[in-house]
Amino acid sequence: MKVVITGNHDIISNPLLVPSVIQITALKNALVTGIGLLQNHEKQEDRISIDLHHDGEVEETTLLEFKTQLDQMLISYFKFAKVEVTVEVL
Repeated sequence: MKVVITGNHDIISNPLLVPSVIQITALKNALVTGIGLLQNHEKQEDRISIDLHHDGEVEETTLLEFKTQLDQMLISYFKFAKVEVTVEVL
């Protein structure tokens, strides 16, 4: 699974962006799956992608629920922060 956040260079280069997304992802994962999660990020000029790897098998329905809730949580987070980015949970 992967989280991709796309925005302008000023937003993507903010040093708080990656840690906040990683924290939100970890908290949502703990609530929904209860399974360990490894997160690796890669920064590019206008996007950040974070690869997500679970430490075990996750049922398909649980994984779908996690993806849906994470997508909603990240969209809400950026909306409340008044930061214009595109969020994709793939």
